[in-house]
Amino acid sequence: MAPRTDVWLQNLQDERDGAALYEGLAAVEKNADRAASFAELAHGERRHAEVWRRKLERAGVAVPPDRPSSRIRTLLWIAKRLGSDAVIPYIVANEAGDADKYAKQGGDDATPMAEEERAHQQVLTGLGGARPLEARAAIATRERWHRGGRGGSLRAAIFGVNDGLLSNLSLVLGVAGAGADSHTLMVTGFAGLLAGAFSMAVGEFTSVASQRDILARQVELERRELAEAPEEETAELALIFQQKGLSADHAARTAAELLKNPEHALDTLVR
Repeated sequence: MAPRTDVWLQNLQDERDGAALYEGLAAVEKNADRAASFAELAHGERRHAEVWRRKLERAGVAVPPDRPSSRIRTLLWIAKRLGSDAVIPYIVANEAGDADKYAKQGGDDATPMAEEERAHQQVLTGLGGARPLEARAAIATRERWHRGGRGGSLRAAIFGVNDGLLSNLSLVLGVAGAGADSHTLMVTGFAGLLAGAFSMAVGEFTSVASQRDILARQVELERRELAEAPEEETAELALIFQQKGLSADHAARTAAELLKNPEHALDTLVR
């Protein structure tokens, strides 16, 4: 199948537009923290753009010059005169559209970008509300494999008791309604009890095994990210440490030191 170079070209232009927009917002933003957030978003967009540029070059397609579209120039013109808050709602909607676009494209390159675009949307929502976005929320939004269920044991126990009582009672009542004698009812009830127990045991084993496989996959995804994008993982660790109370400089130094031992960094990120 021929490579979808037309789609890659559009992706490249969209990412370049996003990077130019965030770089422009970082330049006009007076709040240092917000300006740093915009610069970080711009860095992510530039990284995405590089992915599509390399794919196009490998496919032998001429890469167009890096020039922001008229829409981006208009948004920056508005931001310079009215402030970044005036354009953030439009950018949030655009990030949502990019996330959906990449989710539909699928593949090893587009799928991770869809998650990051959703994280960008979350960050922008926090900036628009003049509230710092909690780092853990942003990370969980971008990397959905961090999410997991809670209280599973209690729910499984309650579900198992209700399922066993109701299914067995229904079975016995059905057989009794057919006119069976007491001996048949007892055998039926005992057989239903065993069947329900075996069914719940196998179901629980399968679900736990599946969860274990998912957790192992989460660890491997983090391991791969550490190998392929150490700068991004360093920034992620720094955000976590800032939320623990460290200053930005101290958090950055701590993250950099931790990344010198990939296994320790992996352990921290996975936890």
